[in-house]
Amino acid sequence: MKLWNYFDIPNWESIRDRVNIMFTNVYPNIDKMKTLTFFPNDMVYQAVPDFKDWLDSQSIEVVGFAVFIFRYNTGDSRLHVDLGNPTTYRFNIPLMNTENSFTEFFDPPWDKMVEGMNESATEDSPHQYWEYGDEGHQIDNFVLNKPAILNVKTPHRVRVTEDKPRVCLTICPASDDQLTRFL
Repeated sequence: MKLWNYFDIPNWESIRDRVNIMFTNVYPNIDKMKTLTFFPNDMVYQAVPDFKDWLDSQSIEVVGFAVFIFRYNTGDSRLHVDLGNPTTYRFNIPLMNTENSFTEFFDPPWDKMVEGMNESATEDSPHQYWEYGDEGHQIDNFVLNKPAILNVKTPHRVRVTEDKPRVCLTICPASDDQLTRFL
């Protein structure tokens, strides 16, 4: 099973720039945004209509868009599985400060898993997570320097190497088969 793959979205840098304008118009100070802030599909499509056209051309129906902000100073998030996601796969588009961060996948000891809220979970997206030190061994990783599909049901974490918030647009499809064909 492939855990991730870069995703070829034409003109993704233009999409990134227009999404940044959209969300900074709504939230001029990203420090006041929640870790995971959902945006109505219509708002995203109005800001980036050609992205909607491309999604339609690829038969990708979007259930939801959210901006995810990893605020930690340099360090790691807890190893976790996203419970609030209805599908196994979603895709992320880097927005800010992602070039020096890694998404890492692990094979942890399942008996050490805890379910509930941790520092990167939200009420809308609770996690199953592991305490620091219980990660097991890393099985894969990637840098979010361009759009990527990722498996959010495999234990993973974000590691940053700069003292800047890492920001990405995370997109949930209506079904896994809409993305797995791109893996």
